[in-house]
Amino acid sequence: YQRRVHGTPSECLFFFDMSVWVILLVLVALVYGQDQTRPRLLVLKTIPDGDVVEKQNLTISLEVFNVGTSTAFDVEIDDSLWDASQAKRVEGEQKWKVEKIAAESTASFSYIVEPTKGQLITGSAKVTYKQEHNGEETRTVHSNTLNPIPVLTASEHSKRNTRNIKEWLIFFALSFIPVGLPACLYIIAERRLQVLCGITPSTTTKSGKK
Repeated sequence: YQRRVHGTPSECLFFFDMSVWVILLVLVALVYGQDQTRPRLLVLKTIPDGDVVEKQNLTISLEVFNVGTSTAFDVEIDDSLWDASQAKRVEGEQKWKVEKIAAESTASFSYIVEPTKGQLITGSAKVTYKQEHNGEETRTVHSNTLNPIPVLTASEHSKRNTRNIKEWLIFFALSFIPVGLPACLYIIAERRLQVLCGITPSTTTKSGKK
């Protein structure tokens, strides 16, 4: 799901884990889809692609999928169970209540935080719901758990971007060798051939002059 296969080993592992989660989500949906009488909720928790930087906005998103074939009622989502000292919430809520989520429907939620230095460990979100309208029984599910997210300082982020620019410049320079060098040799050889054949601007005469 999240997005890119190039990067640091931790980033690659994170994106691999998210891909595995999506595959499992599809498989579970196929299994639970056979249940014709009950709602089934699955919860996916994600963050955007790219570096997480200290005191810069980070959006945390939650998607609640009803993969069953009946409506889930009195749905409550809680993503406030992790240590709040790791980040400052700047926009949105971390708890939501939804009257119902219809079968084969998705409900989306998000909020914005500013991480502090170190690592951001957000754990999993908790979701409770009822399988019947005005029912007594409550079911509980949890989202996937994100891997610990390294939080860069502004200077570390700047250095990483500068390093990436240098790497691209080196790449372009190295790419020029197999393409540009033969072209330069061809131009030099062509000019030498023109000189040997006497085809040069210095030996040509203007029309009407001897």
